[in-house]
Amino acid sequence: MAGVCNKKYKDGKHRAWYMDWKGKQVFFRGTTNRKETQRIADLKEDYQQRIKVGDIPPPKASDTPREIGEVVQEYLDWGKAQGRARWPGVESDSRRYANQAFDEILAEAIEFDDATRRHASES
Repeated sequence: MAGVCNKKYKDGKHRAWYMDWKGKQVFFRGTTNRKETQRIADLKEDYQQRIKVGDIPPPKASDTPREIGEVVQEYLDWGKAQGRARWPGVESDSRRYANQAFDEILAEAIEFDDATRRHASES
């Protein structure tokens, strides 16, 4: 049931699709060779079909990306649980400061990216 779209991307690569284990159509960028792209799509769909049948366990929820703040907090909590030998007070404070600085830089980058997208969509 996997297939290759008739229209290519500008770089000459083929666009292809397959059905995942949930029954959702998934598109991907293949190669410049149509037969090879079809083969890749068939392999991807065969893998998804094996998940659907039960031969392979489905992907876990832990495989999905999480918010950076949640990951940083989990890391800091883990460090506190290790005790003073691995996490001296000065090191914990410096890590907390570095994480706050990183969060601010990341927030500015996201705002800039959102503003750029809004500006591009308005044009």
